[in-house]
Amino acid sequence: MELEAIREMVALKRRALIVGHDYPDPDCLASAWGIKRLFADRFGLDADITFGGFIGRASNRTLVELLRIEHVPIHMVELGQYDFVAMVDTQPGTGNNSYNGSRVVDLVIDHHPPREKTRAKVSYIYKECGSTSGVVADLVFRSGMTVDPHLATALFLGIKTDTLALGRDICPHDWECYLKLFPMVDHRLLSRIEHPDLQSDYFRVFAEAFESTAVYGQAAVSYLGELKSPEAIAELADLLLQLEGMEWVLCSGSFRGDVFFSIRMRNAKGDSGELARTIAAGLGRAGGHEEMAGGKAKIASGSAQDVAAELKKRFLAELGLSAVAPRPLY
Repeated sequence: MELEAIREMVALKRRALIVGHDYPDPDCLASAWGIKRLFADRFGLDADITFGGFIGRASNRTLVELLRIEHVPIHMVELGQYDFVAMVDTQPGTGNNSYNGSRVVDLVIDHHPPREKTRAKVSYIYKECGSTSGVVADLVFRSGMTVDPHLATALFLGIKTDTLALGRDICPHDWECYLKLFPMVDHRLLSRIEHPDLQSDYFRVFAEAFESTAVYGQAAVSYLGELKSPEAIAELADLLLQLEGMEWVLCSGSFRGDVFFSIRMRNAKGDSGELARTIAAGLGRAGGHEEMAGGKAKIASGSAQDVAAELKKRFLAELGLSAVAPRPLY
């Protein structure tokens, strides 16, 4: 049904703009590229991929370079050149994308819970799924288009990263497409993407973060300070969640006037997305899923450390850990 509806929507359109969220991860990049390829192959519609921010994480840069995923910075986009706007792995009004065009978004394909401010002509939101790549891969397969090793590698990695290799928040689209894509993947290329060359600054940032990490019972909190890219925050959160006995993690860091944060949860009662929205109330915007969430808060007054401290205070209070004495990570 979705495939035919999209076909009707793009009929007679001249050019499409595909908007991802700022600082896109593999799921966002793969989903946007999958939709671009679907538009061109099945519907004869050319499209450009755009997003705000930049790609800072080494593995994501390697993904884009090796697979040659072309994109246009959103500040260079002339909206008048497009008569169709799609949003992938994000939604209008969420605060994590830089689209501010007056035209209402035509199509949204996402796996994050719908937001009250989301305005789009048609939305396909699969909040039960762990990745948007799984949804897009399903559309691609059902369309009958040929999936080459590069596209298969991108979509497979998008599913793998957002679901922790099918370890969290999955739906039939995720695991069915994961298994179907596996034999199509260029695994040598995948290995190069997942294990890129890293600059020495990468290790410095994490070394300092480990030193400042505090553990409160079964929760860990870390502030990374001023960052060259906010993507390290989510990466550290995933890493700290592997600490033995850990159930909750809050990581934050400052970047270009905002404090970005990520929350992770494992083997605990609660909802990371709801917790993220609660602690960001009045400070910024946030959202996510049961086991992973994130957001950003404005540094309106005071310092980034003050904002991070307030997020930490609210985080511990919501978990009932305010009175727990912290201990160092090691």
